[in-house]
Amino acid sequence: RIQKNQRSHIARQRWKIAKCSAIVIQKHFKARRTQIIFHELIRLISLAQARVRGMLLRNRIRFIMNEEMIFYRNQIFLLWEFAHVPLVLRTKLWPDFNVTQNFLRLRLAESELVRLWEIAGFHDTDK
Repeated sequence: RIQKNQRSHIARQRWKIAKCSAIVIQKHFKARRTQIIFHELIRLISLAQARVRGMLLRNRIRFIMNEEMIFYRNQIFLLWEFAHVPLVLRTKLWPDFNVTQNFLRLRLAESELVRLWEIAGFHDTDK
Protein backbone atom coordinates (compact mmCIF):
# COMPACT_ATOMS: atom_id res chain seq x y z
CA ARG A 1 0.00 0.00 0.00
CA ILE A 2 2.81 2.48 0.80
CA GLN A 3 4.51 1.57 -2.43
CA LYS A 4 1.26 2.12 -4.34
CA ASN A 5 0.79 5.55 -2.74
CA GLN A 6 4.39 6.46 -3.47
CA ARG A 7 4.07 5.46 -7.13
CA SER A 8 0.79 7.35 -7.51
CA HIS A 9 2.37 10.42 -5.84
CA ILE A 10 5.33 10.28 -8.27
CA ALA A 11 2.95 9.77 -11.20
CA ARG A 12 0.87 12.79 -10.11
CA GLN A 13 4.03 14.92 -9.83
CA ARG A 14 5.19 13.83 -13.30
CA TRP A 15 1.69 14.51 -14.64
CA LYS A 16 1.71 17.97 -13.03
CA ILE A 17 5.16 18.74 -14.51
CA ALA A 18 4.12 17.48 -17.96
CA LYS A 19 0.88 19.47 -17.78
CA CYS A 20 2.72 22.66 -16.74
CA SER A 21 5.29 22.09 -19.49
CA ALA A 22 2.54 21.66 -22.08
CA ILE A 23 0.85 24.83 -20.86
CA VAL A 24 4.13 26.78 -21.11
CA ILE A 25 4.76 25.45 -24.62
CA GLN A 26 1.19 26.38 -25.64
CA LYS A 27 1.59 29.82 -24.11
CA HIS A 28 4.78 30.51 -26.11
CA PHE A 29 3.27 29.11 -29.29
CA LYS A 30 0.13 31.25 -28.97
CA ALA A 31 2.17 34.34 -28.08
CA ARG A 32 4.40 33.90 -31.13
CA ARG A 33 1.39 33.35 -33.40
CA THR A 34 -0.23 36.50 -31.98
CA GLN A 35 3.00 38.47 -32.50
CA ILE A 36 3.20 37.37 -36.13
CA ILE A 37 -0.41 38.38 -36.75
CA PHE A 38 0.14 41.72 -34.98
CA HIS A 39 3.27 42.54 -37.01
CA GLU A 40 1.52 41.58 -40.25
CA LEU A 41 -1.39 43.83 -39.30
CA ILE A 42 1.00 46.72 -38.59
CA ARG A 43 2.70 46.14 -41.97
CA LEU A 44 -0.62 46.11 -43.82
CA ILE A 45 -1.82 49.27 -42.06
CA SER A 46 1.45 51.04 -42.95
CA LEU A 47 1.12 49.91 -46.55
CA ALA A 48 -2.48 51.15 -46.75
CA GLN A 49 -1.53 54.49 -45.20
CA ALA A 50 1.36 54.91 -47.63
CA ARG A 51 -0.89 54.21 -50.59
CA VAL A 52 -3.52 56.67 -49.40
CA ARG A 53 -0.86 59.34 -48.76
CA GLY A 54 0.56 58.73 -52.24
CA MET A 55 -2.88 58.94 -53.82
CA LEU A 56 -3.67 62.19 -52.00
CA LEU A 57 -0.31 63.66 -52.99
CA ARG A 58 -0.76 62.66 -56.64
CA ASN A 59 -4.23 64.18 -56.69
CA ARG A 60 -2.94 67.40 -55.16
CA ILE A 61 -0.05 67.59 -57.63
CA ARG A 62 -2.45 66.90 -60.52
CA PHE A 63 -4.71 69.72 -59.31
CA ILE A 64 -1.80 72.16 -58.99
CA MET A 65 -0.47 71.20 -62.44
CA ASN A 66 -3.91 71.68 -64.00
CA GLU A 67 -4.22 75.13 -62.43
CA GLU A 68 -0.73 76.09 -63.62
CA MET A 69 -1.40 74.82 -67.13
CA ILE A 70 -4.62 76.85 -67.34
CA PHE A 71 -2.67 79.92 -66.25
CA TYR A 72 0.19 79.18 -68.67
CA ARG A 73 -2.17 78.48 -71.59
CA ASN A 74 -3.86 81.85 -71.15
CA GLN A 75 -0.53 83.65 -71.04
CA ILE A 76 0.85 81.70 -74.01
CA PHE A 77 -2.23 82.45 -76.09
CA LEU A 78 -2.02 86.19 -75.34
CA LEU A 79 1.75 86.33 -75.91
CA TRP A 80 1.44 84.46 -79.22
CA GLU A 81 -0.92 87.16 -80.45
CA PHE A 82 1.30 89.92 -79.05
CA ALA A 83 4.50 88.48 -80.55
CA HIS A 84 2.86 87.54 -83.89
CA VAL A 85 3.99 83.92 -83.64
CA PRO A 86 3.29 82.03 -86.90
CA LEU A 87 0.17 79.88 -86.97
CA VAL A 88 2.24 76.83 -88.00
CA LEU A 89 4.17 76.92 -84.71
CA ARG A 90 0.98 77.52 -82.73
CA THR A 91 -0.75 74.51 -84.27
CA LYS A 92 2.26 72.31 -83.51
CA LEU A 93 2.52 73.37 -79.87
CA TRP A 94 -1.10 73.90 -78.85
CA PRO A 95 -2.09 70.19 -78.70
CA ASP A 96 0.78 69.61 -76.26
CA PHE A 97 -0.53 72.34 -73.97
CA ASN A 98 -4.15 71.24 -74.22
CA VAL A 99 -4.05 67.52 -73.34
CA THR A 100 -3.50 65.62 -70.10
CA GLN A 101 -0.82 67.35 -68.08
CA ASN A 102 2.43 65.87 -66.92
CA PHE A 103 5.73 67.36 -65.86
CA LEU A 104 7.17 67.28 -69.37
CA ARG A 105 4.29 69.29 -70.83
CA LEU A 106 4.42 71.71 -67.91
CA ARG A 107 8.13 72.24 -68.56
CA LEU A 108 7.43 72.72 -72.28
CA ALA A 109 4.84 75.38 -71.44
CA GLU A 110 7.29 77.12 -69.10
CA SER A 111 9.98 77.11 -71.80
CA GLU A 112 7.56 78.55 -74.33
CA LEU A 113 6.54 81.25 -71.86
CA VAL A 114 10.16 82.21 -71.21
CA ARG A 115 10.81 82.33 -74.95
CA LEU A 116 7.74 84.50 -75.54
CA TRP A 117 8.60 86.81 -72.65
CA GLU A 118 12.06 87.33 -74.13
CA ILE A 119 10.59 88.05 -77.57
CA ALA A 120 8.09 90.50 -76.04
CA GLY A 121 10.83 92.13 -73.93
CA PHE A 122 9.33 91.09 -70.59
CA HIS A 123 12.26 88.90 -69.51
CA ASP A 124 13.81 89.23 -66.05
CA THR A 125 16.62 91.79 -66.01
CA ASP A 126 17.81 90.93 -62.48
CA LYS A 127 19.89 87.96 -63.65
